[in-house]
Amino acid sequence: MSDLNDNIIIERLDFNVEDSKGWFVRGYNNEKLEYQMIDSFFDKDLPRWIEDAKVPLVEGKGIPTALYMEIYMLKKLRVNPNILHKITILNVHELETIFQLHDLKRADYKTDLGILFKQTKLFKSRNNLIVQTAMKVSQMRIDVQNALFNHPDHLVDIIPGATENDIEYLCEKYSVKKDEMLFWNFNVEIILE
Repeated sequence: MSDLNDNIIIERLDFNVEDSKGWFVRGYNNEKLEYQMIDSFFDKDLPRWIEDAKVPLVEGKGIPTALYMEIYMLKKLRVNPNILHKITILNVHELETIFQLHDLKRADYKTDLGILFKQTKLFKSRNNLIVQTAMKVSQMRIDVQNALFNHPDHLVDIIPGATENDIEYLCEKYSVKKDEMLFWNFNVEIILE
């Protein structure tokens, strides 16, 4: 799928690896030199590594699947990562990241959300792409304009792949009570240098 909207090219990749399914939707604004991580989902049992990659990142393990898919999407969109100015992660709904950010903000409410986001699982996986393209993060900003707040139990009905077991596990792991409101569906702007 390819769309052109306001100078943004959008591509979708559906994949099936060892009976695990998923998708990536990415966009590129060639005027702003902005790579957009619009949406993604993959089954929990998706292999975390592609062992038979032509150029393994880690000898004997291959390349992380998420990084492989990002590189594939960059090529599909014809993006030169060396000239990117910004990466935007749209509508964050990765479950563990929601709980992590809530926990981090609760422990350190004075620190900017962008700084706290650097400690999340989602940023660490996306940072692999930044490191591999030899770019550096100069600034991060959380855009809360479209953010939503929900109780943990409500996320099961909203977020693809979320289960009641996931919610129970993450509530326990991050000491989140069922009546707490979790912040999600926000955008992250990563300014590169």
